[in-house]
Amino acid sequence: MTTVATHKRIFIKCDLQYKNSHRFSEGHTITLNRDVDNFDKRITRPINAIVIDAENIPKGAEILMHHNSIHDTYKLFDYKELGGDYIQSTIRYFSIPESECYAWRLNGEWHPCNGFEFGLRVFKPHPNYFLDLLPVLVKNKLYITSGELKDKIVITKTASDYEMFFQDKNGKEAKLIRIRHFDEPENIREEIIAVDNEATEQFKNGNLLIGYSPTNCHKYANKLSTIS
Repeated sequence: MTTVATHKRIFIKCDLQYKNSHRFSEGHTITLNRDVDNFDKRITRPINAIVIDAENIPKGAEILMHHNSIHDTYKLFDYKELGGDYIQSTIRYFSIPESECYAWRLNGEWHPCNGFEFGLRVFKPHPNYFLDLLPVLVKNKLYITSGELKDKIVITKTASDYEMFFQDKNGKEAKLIRIRHFDEPENIREEIIAVDNEATEQFKNGNLLIGYSPTNCHKYANKLSTIS
C-alpha cells in the first residue's frame, strides 16, 4: 500500500510501548509502567515515531512529536487489515499536523523542525555559597543550541521551554527542550523576544550556568559536555 502525506501533515508509525522500557549498561532491559502514578503526559506518553511520508522531513527519519499527537483524532484505523497480528502489535499509524513535530534525525544528531529551535535553561549560582545550595533558575531565558541564534542566551515568553522526554537509541530516557522560532518575526506564535547579549557574556565569563535542571547545569568551559 502506498500512502502519501497531505499538505502540512506527516504520515507516521509509532510503537506505543517503545518508551516503556529501560536498558541497563550491561544490556539487561526492564519494563517501565509509566502511567501508573504519573499524571505528566509529557513523560508517560510516546513521542518517538518513524516517518512514512512527509513534505519537509526525509522518509524513514525518526521524529519527536507532541505528547498528545497519539490520539484517535489522527489515527488511521484502516491502514492495515484488521487481524490477530495487527491487534497484538503495539505499532499504530497516524497522520499528524506538521506543527506538532518538533525534531527529526536519520542517523546522527537531532535537527529542529520548521518553526522550532533547541535550547537549555539558564541558572545562576546561589548567592549563599556557605550552604552549598543548588543554582537558581533564571526565568524566561534560554541558551539556544541550534540555528542562527546558537550559543546565545535569549529572552523568551513565559513558559516557552517545552521539555520532551523520549526514548533514545541506547534504550534510556533522554531530554530535549524546544522553543518556537520562525523566519518571519511577525509570526504571532514566536516565543523568542530578544537576544540578551549581557547574559551571554555573563555565561561566557562563568557567572551563569546552562542545563536542564539545577543538579546538572554546567559552566561555559563545560558546555560541550553531555548534559542529561
